[in-house]
Amino acid sequence: MTEEHLKFLISIWGASIATILAAIKVVEFLRERISIKIKANLIFAPSNTEGKSKGTLIQVEGRGAQEVLLSVSIVNTGRRPIQITAIVVEENSGSSIQIIPQELPAVLAPLTSVVTTIQKEWIDGIPVKEFGVLDALGNMHTLKREDLINLVQASNSYPSNRKQYRNKDSGEIVTAFQGLDKSVIINAPKKL
Repeated sequence: MTEEHLKFLISIWGASIATILAAIKVVEFLRERISIKIKANLIFAPSNTEGKSKGTLIQVEGRGAQEVLLSVSIVNTGRRPIQITAIVVEENSGSSIQIIPQELPAVLAPLTSVVTTIQKEWIDGIPVKEFGVLDALGNMHTLKREDLINLVQASNSYPSNRKQYRNKDSGEIVTAFQGLDKSVIINAPKKL
C-alpha cells in the first residue's frame, strides 16, 4: 500500500466520520427545538350560583344555566422546558391582545401540558387572523387555520357578552365586554 493510497483511505474515513457526526447534530437539533401544540374548543360549565360567572351564560335544556368558555390546551411536545406567557388573539388589522389567565405564565416540562379557560368574547365578532400562545422567547405557536375558523364560527353561534356602546365623549360606537382575565392590547402601528 502506497503512501498516497493510505492518505486517500484516511481522508475517506475522516469525511465519513464528519458526515455521520453532522447528521447526529442535525437530529439532536431537531429533537431539541421547541415544539408546542395547542387545541382550543368551547366548553360548557355549570353556572356559578353566586351570580359571578366568567363565561357567557346560556340556558341548556335539561341542564339549566351553563356558562360557555373557551378552553385552551397547551402541550409541550418537545424535549426542552419552555415557559408559556400568554394566549394571543391577533386581528386582521395587525392589532393583538395578550390574554393572561390565572394558569399563565407556566413552565412546561417536556411532554407536559396545561389547560386554561378564557372568555369566548375574546374571539367573538372580530376578524381573527391568528390564535395561539406566546412563549418566553417571543415565539407564537398558533392553531391551524381550519381549526381557528371552526372555533370562531362555533363561538359566534352562541350569545355573546360583547356589545356595542356609544362613547359619551366622542359619540363613536365601540364594541366591548367586561374582560375578566388580565390582558394587554397591542395596537398595530398606524400607516401614514
